[in-house]
Amino acid sequence: MCVFNSVCPLLEVDNGAFYREPAAMKLAERIIEECAIMAN
Repeated sequence: MCVFNSVCPLLEVDNGAFYREPAAMKLAERIIEECAIMAN
């Protein structure tokens, strides 16, 4: 959940940042991983 909280403000401003910035894409991938862990 900590990764989501660090990226959440980006979603309100510019969700295209994930495609332009490799570091932002890595954070998005980590969010998905954390959510999958929590869902199981």
